[in-house]
Amino acid sequence: MGKISSVLLSLCSLPYLCFRIYIHAIYFHICTFLE
Repeated sequence: MGKISSVLLSLCSLPYLCFRIYIHAIYFHICTFLE
C-alpha cells in the first residue's frame, strides 16, 4: 500500500518537476540571450 501511494505521488509530482525544469530552461535562455 505504501509503495503504491509513493509511486502515485511521484507520478503526480513529475509534471510539476518537468514544468519547473522547463521554466528554468526558458529563464536561463532569456538571460543568456540578453547578454
